Amino acid sequence: MATSEQMAAAFTRDRSEEIIRQVEAGRTAANADVADRAIRSLRDAGASGTLEHSAEVANTLALLGLLDDSRSVLTAALRRDPGDATALAILATVESAGGQHEAALALFDRALTLAPHFPGLAERRERCRTEQRVLERAVQDLEAYATDHRLDGRDGEDNLIPVDARSLDDDGRPRFRMQLPAGRIRHDLGVALLFSQETAATGYEMGLRKFLDAHLESDDVFIDVGAHWGIHALTAATRRRGEIAVIAVEPHPANLEHLRRWIADNDLGEDIEVVPAAIGAATGTTFLMANSSMGYRVALCGTEVPITTLDTLLAERDWLRWRRIVLKIDVEGHELAVFDGARQLLDSCDVAAVIWEKGESYGTAAADPRLRSIFQELDARGFRHYCFRDEHQGGELIPLVELGRTCNVYSLRPGFERKPRY
Repeated sequence: MATSEQMAAAFTRDRSEEIIRQVEAGRTAANADVADRAIRSLRDAGASGTLEHSAEVANTLALLGLLDDSRSVLTAALRRDPGDATALAILATVESAGGQHEAALALFDRALTLAPHFPGLAERRERCRTEQRVLERAVQDLEAYATDHRLDGRDGEDNLIPVDARSLDDDGRPRFRMQLPAGRIRHDLGVALLFSQETAATGYEMGLRKFLDAHLESDDVFIDVGAHWGIHALTAATRRRGEIAVIAVEPHPANLEHLRRWIADNDLGEDIEVVPAAIGAATGTTFLMANSSMGYRVALCGTEVPITTLDTLLAERDWLRWRRIVLKIDVEGHELAVFDGARQLLDSCDVAAVIWEKGESYGTAAADPRLRSIFQELDARGFRHYCFRDEHQGGELIPLVELGRTCNVYSLRPGFERKPRY
């Protein structure tokens, strides 16, 4: 292990990758000491204040989920050189990831003034501004909704706002109700989007929900990997109450609290099984790094949670064997690991459809080896890939040809008949 002085003298991209490998190896081997030593040496280098490559150290810390440490290194670097465009760009990204949109936008603007062609920076700035607009719109929608329904729209985690789902039964009544904390609506990107779409638009990811309504049949199994607070799990469970087995997989303790509340509030405890774990390529423990409540992703540092595989999960539930499965996966860029741990399940032909998120962490299939591997795994088993033009609106499922776009991908087994519209 290099000393912090050696690291401070010359911290290169190779050293960054070495540190990440050391942390990953320690976590994989359940040897926390190895990982902790690697992290400690990185923090020591960052604290030295004399780094030649401080931006690389800060970027490594951010990749590990150590945003406060990354911010400290970058702030020190900018005190030494206020015109360091790379440090500005990384700090802007860190602040954006932490939900500090105003500060992030100011930093993006400074960096772009110094380096107008900095790779990907304009796109990151636009994404930050879009997130800020979503939150601003949610606050407006909350205030209007609270007035219309005679509710208290004040900020706070304990101020729960009741929202009827846009999913309706045959008589046109909401199939379930959600309780959303006003504080999360105002400050959490994922919850803000859900609230605005559900109260002031056509419904959150209504394309996916209409797809589930159209295709889930009696005795089917719906597995929701990355269930968040349960909107898709509740959609599936209320389509044919008591006839569909629903498994909601969610690793983060805070999300699990809301998920279980929604299930209990809607009397669906007998219909939805909650699995409090992450899903990946192996069993053991892992860590979650947060952006919003919908943005928890597997990382090398953060909240420690159990992790299992889909093959293990199904092997432990004999009563689900031979039943048709619809699988939804939303794991913030770690979809390939989920597929790696589901080879037996995918080989079984029980999975009729996989809905998985092709999020912002991916490039095109040609440029991103993870994405290329996912398509290769599914193509080899005969799946064909589709998407909606607008996930919230639904409509027609069209062949996925724009590989660079962010969307939910609907990978369908041969013989799966799409509806003309959803």
